Amino acid sequence: MSRKLQLLLFAGGSAVFAYLVARMGLGKLIADAVQTGWLFVPIMLLYGVVCVCNAAAWWLIMADEPSRPPFWRTWAITVAGFSLNFMTPMVNVGGEPFKIAAVSSWLGVRRAARFVGHDEPPRRRVADAHHPVEQHDGNEQPAGLNGVGDELPQPDARDQVGEDRGAAGEQQ
Repeated sequence: MSRKLQLLLFAGGSAVFAYLVARMGLGKLIADAVQTGWLFVPIMLLYGVVCVCNAAAWWLIMADEPSRPPFWRTWAITVAGFSLNFMTPMVNVGGEPFKIAAVSSWLGVRRAARFVGHDEPPRRRVADAHHPVEQHDGNEQPAGLNGVGDELPQPDARDQVGEDRGAAGEQQ
């Protein structure tokens, strides 16, 4: 992302923030903060821990990448993404495009888009002497086990309904 675009987005975000503060009223915000009192500290600490854990998970997911952002940069991007999500009305989608743009200088846009919003890294085809993996019908399975388990009986929904009815009758 170019520096000019970053400054433009920063100016736009600052304008939105200023509008929201003006609309709510600075006095009301201060009064609410005073009313919250000492609880403000544990609330901020809790959100800090949540953001650190989320950033750590995201950073670990990117571990196999040849280039990834440093941990504290990942944390800052996570905090900014959460902030944008909380500011977006109706749906939490503002932070994901920001996170893609923020890490694209390390991962590239396509790889960044694959990592944002996922709880696990993009799947790769792995094959080595100790853990060979084959692709079979879109599912990864250890080599030599293709088709094993296909003959196992599948649970029948009618059996479950019958068990539920029997359990309901015993409770009455």
